Amino acid sequence: VVAAAGVATLKLVRETDAPARARSLAARLIAGLNAAFSDNGVRGFAYGRTSIVKTCPGEAPAMVCGDFSSAAKDGAQLRAGWGQVGPYLRKAMLLEGVDSMRAGGFVSTAHTEADIATTCDAFGRALVRLREEDRI
Repeated sequence: VVAAAGVATLKLVRETDAPARARSLAARLIAGLNAAFSDNGVRGFAYGRTSIVKTCPGEAPAMVCGDFSSAAKDGAQLRAGWGQVGPYLRKAMLLEGVDSMRAGGFVSTAHTEADIATTCDAFGRALVRLREEDRI
């Protein structure tokens, strides 16, 4: 059963625009999450590759924009992520009806534009909740 599912998935990847659609939705999600940071006055950024999306507090390091000149320092910031606030962010998102897989997640072709909008709206409300609780 697992092998059959794998073969079916590989056919979809080969024969449809699934990978491009997932990347496009991820780009929209990243833009929406960055807008939520900005709109709510919270220093942070969303970033990702392909259909993987992550968020992090603070200023975006140069590494996120392709400048690897301070990769060790930038990598440490990205690895640290939300630190002790991470579990609170996840809970805040769950209270808003979205399971964000900690501080990020994956976008697939099963997701819709409405899912992206819902997630961005929920993220904005979660940031407000965390700020009101003095967590960020």
